[in-house]
Amino acid sequence: MVSMMSILKKAKQKHRLIAGLASLALSLCLLSILALCVFAVIQVDGISGMEPVIRDRDYVFINRFELFPSAGKIAYISQGKEKPAVLRRVVATGGQTVEINYNENTIYIDGVPFDDPYKTELMLPAGDIHYPFTVPQHEYFVLGDNRNGAIDSRFSYFGTVKQEQIIGAAVFRLYPYGDIAWLS
Repeated sequence: MVSMMSILKKAKQKHRLIAGLASLALSLCLLSILALCVFAVIQVDGISGMEPVIRDRDYVFINRFELFPSAGKIAYISQGKEKPAVLRRVVATGGQTVEINYNENTIYIDGVPFDDPYKTELMLPAGDIHYPFTVPQHEYFVLGDNRNGAIDSRFSYFGTVKQEQIIGAAVFRLYPYGDIAWLS
């Protein structure tokens, strides 16, 4: 015959298990909501001005709270309702002076060569802005890593990026799985 203590012990264990599972489910729900509010996952569609770092069909994790990206970070930029958002690398911020010397294949920020490990080929002259160019306050000068195939701040019709246009910063490539990586 089953004792009363044995029944109470089993009931207590069952109660702990149910409470633990409920706590886990609530934690997962809250974490999912937080992740959806803080992060977004986008799929790059079309030829990317960020190749070879980010390519067509890559899935990229965007931190929506990183609204003031520093030089070297990849910003996710709104171009308004008519055009899709784009990814571009921040090269200079408000008040800094940009100069691109195509003969030397070098970008200078305030007279100092920009650390540019992303360039993969000789940068061809592009754009219609005049150098030296001083970035307006609260704006960003951005370039695509694929310098010869990107539309970016070198072109007056793209221009510098206003703070309000920054949706977030790319932090991680999720797909393809063989190329999962942190993005700097």
